[in-house]
Amino acid sequence: MKSLLLVCFVVIATHGKNYFEEYCWRDYEGVLPEDAVSGGLDTSGKLIFIGQVLFEGMLIPGKIFRNDKRIYIEWAGMEKALEANIKVLCSSHAYKFDWLQTSNANFYLLHDKILIKGGYEPNFFTYIGRIKIGETVNIGKVICASDCLGLYTTKNGSLNLYTHFQVLAYNPLMEHANVIW
Repeated sequence: MKSLLLVCFVVIATHGKNYFEEYCWRDYEGVLPEDAVSGGLDTSGKLIFIGQVLFEGMLIPGKIFRNDKRIYIEWAGMEKALEANIKVLCSSHAYKFDWLQTSNANFYLLHDKILIKGGYEPNFFTYIGRIKIGETVNIGKVICASDCLGLYTTKNGSLNLYTHFQVLAYNPLMEHANVIW
């Protein structure tokens, strides 16, 4: 039995792909790691970072700002600022992230892409999305079931729902950074 396990281990070790995740979610308690991933710039030119929070039994993506212990999420049609159970997206290869233009009607065309799942809500797939309106970038959650419902963000404390937006994807073959909005 031991020799069979050893043979299996050797076969897997020599023939398996050398794969490791090049991004992770780290605990966030008010200090951003050096490799935190930015999703763009706000109206004042400050970086917006991509986060997620465990709230009401769900994992919800949102936005984090430097020198602010909170994460800002859309919840029940309003903006909610939370200070506990927060993680921030990190990578030493942030240039391998790509923002793909899509819409709720064409979301299914991205089936061959590695989309970043940013959260968990029962019966839904939750991805990270963003939109630029004027000079403002807004980050939020893309909610999909059998159909994609759209990008949910907040502005001035209330819900904004968009049907055309960008969704965050990972491209291991990407060699150059995308332009940050």
